[in-house]
Amino acid sequence: MFKKIIIMALCMLPLAASAQSKFGYFNYDDMLKAMPEYTEAQNNLNMLKDNYESELKRSEDEFDKKYTEFLDGQKEFPKSILMKRQKELQNLMDQTLEFKKDVKEMLSKAEKNLMAPVKQKLDEAVAAVAQEKALDYVINTAGNNYPYVNPNTGVDLTEQLKQSLGIK
Repeated sequence: MFKKIIIMALCMLPLAASAQSKFGYFNYDDMLKAMPEYTEAQNNLNMLKDNYESELKRSEDEFDKKYTEFLDGQKEFPKSILMKRQKELQNLMDQTLEFKKDVKEMLSKAEKNLMAPVKQKLDEAVAAVAQEKALDYVINTAGNNYPYVNPNTGVDLTEQLKQSLGIK
């Protein structure tokens, strides 16, 4: 009797092993860019970039003006004034370079902050659609990491996600 149970269990093993996981796939980047919230976040980021760029331009113009004045008058200046103006120019250049570095960091943080709720909304929609379809996992086909996914074994989630997110 015990041998029969073991033989039956061994016979059932290949059936259990052949069970295939259900998966879905879509292009995360394309879906993200199709969301209206993405466009709004990008517009806000572009406005912020424009503000910073205009301030950088103002700083660079100020430096250029002072540098030109320095070059024009350097032959006439006494040594003490010449040294003072050189120091002023160096400080102005250092401040501009520091501001450029700060702008990069601030824009990076702003992009993360603006995109976080958009990505969270997409992630939640993916989870909801995956649960609705009883999928084991979802593959992101962006970046050509998965150049081919057999549509007969996987489920393309693009249309369901668009519908879930209200994208036309």
